[in-house]
Amino acid sequence: MLYPFVDPERLTPAIRRALRQVASRHTTFEYTLRRMASWPDTVYVAVEPTAPFTRLQRDLQGTFPGHPIYGRDPATFKFAPHVTVAEGAGLRDPAIRMDAGWRALPQSRWAASVEVIASGPDGRWRTVWRLRLGEGDQAVDRMRP
Repeated sequence: MLYPFVDPERLTPAIRRALRQVASRHTTFEYTLRRMASWPDTVYVAVEPTAPFTRLQRDLQGTFPGHPIYGRDPATFKFAPHVTVAEGAGLRDPAIRMDAGWRALPQSRWAASVEVIASGPDGRWRTVWRLRLGEGDQAVDRMRP
């Protein structure tokens, strides 16, 4: 919901506390992975409802104004909640749009946490922290190597 974010080596306890405060102000919510959708450079899964994601993203952006989503001006960029499936060169693969997984939609899910993921020294993404929604100072951090 904020990308790019803080460089992995700068993920400090103060940033974790700020994220925990944001997570504490939002409760878990149900959403639906609705359907395949696309922009010129991205294939994604559209989610509904969008309002809880938008409120959470707006709160994160307000807490970390130096990290605008996609590096764009938040005053002019409209956040669109979604799950990216393919972008860039991956869009040329016809298997993306033909995948059987699309037929499994719609699917209901619960949003229960905010995760910070970061690229490790090997270039692979990993979950650094998982902060539960609505738990105030009792939120749980999950540190993973």
